[in-house]
Amino acid sequence: MKKAFNLKGYIFGALRRIYRWWGPRKEILVKAQRGFKYQCNACNELFDKKLVQVDHIKEVIDPEIGFIGFDNYIERLFCPMENLQVLCIFCHKAKTKSVVKTRATTRKRRSKKRNR
Repeated sequence: MKKAFNLKGYIFGALRRIYRWWGPRKEILVKAQRGFKYQCNACNELFDKKLVQVDHIKEVIDPEIGFIGFDNYIERLFCPMENLQVLCIFCHKAKTKSVVKTRATTRKRRSKKRNR
């Protein structure tokens, strides 16, 4: 059986691919560079480029509110450099885990409110 086309997912993917070339994203990587290594903003350790990721300090999709619309998503994805930081994959994974937990808690709360 053929899987249904997911337009929303396709748009998210396209925007993320374009974001890789966003000027402030590149600038924050240059700012974190120490010789041939990059400094993690959380643990301050140095890592190869393959082990660092650019992270949004203020989440692209607010875990307390959820997805609002593409205008908001684009505005928050293509943000100024002040809202970006370089994290090693280990710190980024820990931060993401925390955000996912917050998002799940918020969904449960909303679900309970609807069922009342």
